[in-house]
Amino acid sequence: MTVHLYLTVAHKAGSPEAVELADQLSAWHDEMVVHARAVARDRQVLCDESCPHARAVELWRAAREVLGSEAARLTFLREAAAAPLETPPYA
Repeated sequence: MTVHLYLTVAHKAGSPEAVELADQLSAWHDEMVVHARAVARDRQVLCDESCPHARAVELWRAAREVLGSEAARLTFLREAAAAPLETPPYA
């Protein structure tokens, strides 16, 4: 279902860049879910510059540029990008 959301938003934007970004977002989403589960299991797991949470900032910026107003539909990405690394939005 998540892949469909990213592709749906990308197709509305209608550019090859949007479809490429949708692929990146789908892969990021999967990594983020694995990371979130690790944090939920072990509260000692912390975010750093290498976790998917940190990459969310870059991807959110790209989503706003490439997808325009449709990027607002990507709430999981937006929340991950807005939260400071010390306090993940999913913990």
